[in-house]
Amino acid sequence: MPRVPGAVWLLVLSVGVSRGTQGAAPAAADLETGDLVFQTSRSAQSVPIQRATRSRWSHVGLVEVGPDGVFVLEAVSPVSRTPWERWVARGERGEALALRLRGLAPAAAGRVIAEARRHLGKPYDAAFGWGDDRL
Repeated sequence: MPRVPGAVWLLVLSVGVSRGTQGAAPAAADLETGDLVFQTSRSAQSVPIQRATRSRWSHVGLVEVGPDGVFVLEAVSPVSRTPWERWVARGERGEALALRLRGLAPAAAGRVIAEARRHLGKPYDAAFGWGDDRL
C-alpha cells in the first residue's frame, strides 16, 4: 500500500481507494475529475512536510478534467489551476501518485471542483493559519 500523508490517508481509507499508481506520473488520459494527486515538491517546505507526515509526498492537488485539458487545482501562491504536464514537471523526478475515491459520483466531484475553484487567486499561507483569506 503506498504511503501518503496520514490525515489524507485516513480520509482515503474511510471511503476506499479504487485506483492508485506510484512512480512515474499517470498519463493525463487516465485521470478523472476529483482524483487526488500527490508529488514530492521542490519547495523549501517539502522536507519539513515529509518529516511531519512520514511520507515521501509533500504536495497534493485536485484533478479537474475539462474540454480545455487536464488541470490540477493546488494551493500555491496564488491558488492555481495548473496544467497537468506543468504540475508533474515541477515535482521531483516527474513522479506522482494518483488516488481515486471509490464511489465518488461525477456530480459530487463537480461540486468539489466548484468549491476548490472559489479559492483560485487566494494567496498561499506558508504559516498554515486558520483564517479564510489565505490557503
